[in-house]
Amino acid sequence: MRRIAGLMMVAVLGCWPLGVGAAELRAGFGVFLVAPHGVDLSSSVWPVGQRWSYGLRYLRWLDTFTDPFSGTDLTETTETRAGLTFDYLFEPDAPASWYLSAALYRATRSEHSLVTAETETDAVTSPYVGGGYTANLGDRFYYDIGLLVSPGAELKTSTSVSSEESSASFEAQLILGMRF
Repeated sequence: MRRIAGLMMVAVLGCWPLGVGAAELRAGFGVFLVAPHGVDLSSSVWPVGQRWSYGLRYLRWLDTFTDPFSGTDLTETTETRAGLTFDYLFEPDAPASWYLSAALYRATRSEHSLVTAETETDAVTSPYVGGGYTANLGDRFYYDIGLLVSPGAELKTSTSVSSEESSASFEAQLILGMRF
């Protein structure tokens, strides 16, 4: 997890020479940290006085499917999303702002059967759109609440004991972080 966080910050800081100038850096942790084996990291650059913010997001969580009759765990499904985010802030100079958001995520689902030990993985890269609200909490902290949807993020996995198929995806974000 430290390696992923370090790579995210290097990638965001690597964009600095693209003419950003003075900017606020943000690094946050999201609600998926409370999920089993959950990781939810966010980093972004918000150029001072600009309406656009851009960054990176990495999400991962584990879901276990249990037989409702016997209580036996049948499969573990790991969902991962990682990619670029772009936000258009309606009030960039205010301490809080509504925003529109676009993201390009690589989504991966890996389903592992705990009964037969077989694993199936599927992945797709697709755009997400949505919006949310972000606000400062004092001088050093912020929070972000948002929702993004992707009607084309189709993932299919199946093992001998279960299968899962999704033809669309959404991402709820609740992030608390630091401003630099």
